[in-house]
Amino acid sequence: MANTANETIVAATTQAQVIEDKLALIFTERFSELLKSRVDDKKMFDAMIVLFNKFSLLTLRQPSIFTPKPLELDQSKIDSAAYRRRMAKKLLAPRPGAFVWHTLRIDMARVNEPEYVHAFADFMARKMIDRLSPLSQGEVCALVQLSGDELLRFFDGHKAFELTAAHILNYQLRQFAARALDNNPQYQAACAMIRDAANQAREIFQAEWSVIKETWMAEQEEQRKLILAKVDADCDSYLAGLAARRNARQAIEKSEQAAKDAIAARNFGKSEQDLFRESVMERERQHREANKLSPRARFAAWSAGLLLLAGGVFFLEVEGVTAADYLRSWFE
Repeated sequence: MANTANETIVAATTQAQVIEDKLALIFTERFSELLKSRVDDKKMFDAMIVLFNKFSLLTLRQPSIFTPKPLELDQSKIDSAAYRRRMAKKLLAPRPGAFVWHTLRIDMARVNEPEYVHAFADFMARKMIDRLSPLSQGEVCALVQLSGDELLRFFDGHKAFELTAAHILNYQLRQFAARALDNNPQYQAACAMIRDAANQAREIFQAEWSVIKETWMAEQEEQRKLILAKVDADCDSYLAGLAARRNARQAIEKSEQAAKDAIAARNFGKSEQDLFRESVMERERQHREANKLSPRARFAAWSAGLLLLAGGVFFLEVEGVTAADYLRSWFE
């Protein structure tokens, strides 16, 4: 009984291995086609390699040649805080892992070599089968129908953790549904009806919009003319003001220059003493003009002065003698 069960398990395992080997051959062919089809376009080739690396199809894992040094714990020093800290640092320090990973590089110049391309395609196919296993018969049948371009589009539209048989089958189902819709007569008739209705609506809209656009353009043209007229008037007024201010400034400059020329002509040939005397006299004249009195004020000032003088002559006494008596003594 046990032997029969073991034989059944061995037979199932052998059959699954055979199926995976055949599927690996199919994927090898798909990857070979992809590599050969993009060998003439470096940009597309590099983009394809990026997608392969995205799903780790070119990643090789090998056992590490570096073995960590074993840590030995001394029980006699375990009570020492310094020893415990030192051991803790050693335990927390980075230690080499059990495996190392290498990313293989495909040389674009050697893609035309059959053995070179087959080696890389077989490696990627085996990596993909390892990611997809275990597979059911239905999943195998679906994966066989997957073309190279469809596989690349799946890589482009999915994340690395989505590389599973279920996601691939879901992707194939969506693609099949899209193609079925595109080839369905009823769907095509519905699309045509929608296009006709859209064209009719577009024509109606364009006819109505043309009237609205012409009206709006006419209104905008009127507003533009009004704005331009106002701007022209403001500019003319501003330019006229500038011209008036310029003319006034030029007139002032001419008068100042004429005064300077007259002064220069009047002072031509004179010495510094003459110029100084005339400048003092001019300042005195300007002072008198700025502070001149009216005739009535002058008369009042002179009258007051004369009255003060007469009062001093007839009434001011010096040692009991007035100025009038003193003058009278001179003439006696």
